[in-house]
Amino acid sequence: MKVKILSKDQIASLGLGMAEIMAALEEGWTLRATEKVELPAKIGVHPRPDCYIHAMPCFVPKLDMALIKWAAGYPPNLGRGLAYINGLIVVNNAETGLTEIIMDSAWVTAWRTGAAAGVCARFMGGETAEVAAVVGTGVQGIATGIAFGVAAPNLKAMRIHDVLPSQLDRFVAQVGPHCPGVEFVRCQSAEECVRGADLVSTCVPIVEKPRRFVRRAWLKTDVLVIASDYDSAGRRF
Repeated sequence: MKVKILSKDQIASLGLGMAEIMAALEEGWTLRATEKVELPAKIGVHPRPDCYIHAMPCFVPKLDMALIKWAAGYPPNLGRGLAYINGLIVVNNAETGLTEIIMDSAWVTAWRTGAAAGVCARFMGGETAEVAAVVGTGVQGIATGIAFGVAAPNLKAMRIHDVLPSQLDRFVAQVGPHCPGVEFVRCQSAEECVRGADLVSTCVPIVEKPRRFVRRAWLKTDVLVIASDYDSAGRRF
C-alpha cells in the first residue's frame, strides 16, 4: 500500500484562494442540506482541562471520497510556542478502504472555518457591510479577516483586537493584501472593536468554562455576529 504524505506547506503551496474555498464550502453545505453526503456527528476525548481531540469522518459520494479529520485543540499550546489547533486528515479509497493520503489538517481547518464565516457573511449582510470587527487575531482570526474581505466588497474598515498586541501586526500583514483600500484599526478593548460594526467575528480559544466578555449592549441592532469560537467570547448576542 502506497500512502502519500502531505505537509502543511505542501497544501498551502497549492495556492487556493479564499473565494475558491468559499465556493467549495458552499457546495459542500448544499450537499449536506440535501442529504448527499454521509456526515455523522463528531466524537471527542478530553485528555487535559480545556483540551479536546475530535474525530470527524465523512463520505462524499459525488467525489467518491471517504476521509476523517483527527483534530486537537490545546489552548495551553499558545504558551508553549506550539500550534493551538493541529491534527491530521486521512483519506481512504472508497472502493477498497485502503488509506491513500495522510495530510496535515491545520491549514485546511483554518481556511475552511474562515470560509464558513465568509459564506455566512455573504448571505447575511456582507454586501452592504462597511465595518467589520475581529476579536482574536490568531490563525483563525486571520482566515476570517481574509474571508470578510471577499464577502464584503464595500468594506471600508476592519477593527481588530487581541489580548496579545503582537498578534495585530501579523494580522494586518497577512490580511491587508487581501483587502485593498480597507483601513485596519487596532483597538485597545473588545468593546471598542465591536461597537457599531456591521460584521463581528470572535475567534478566541475554545475552553470548557469561557469568560464570555463580549456584551450584547455593545452591538448595534442590525449586526451579524459569527462566533467561530463556539460562543467562547459572548452569549445570546
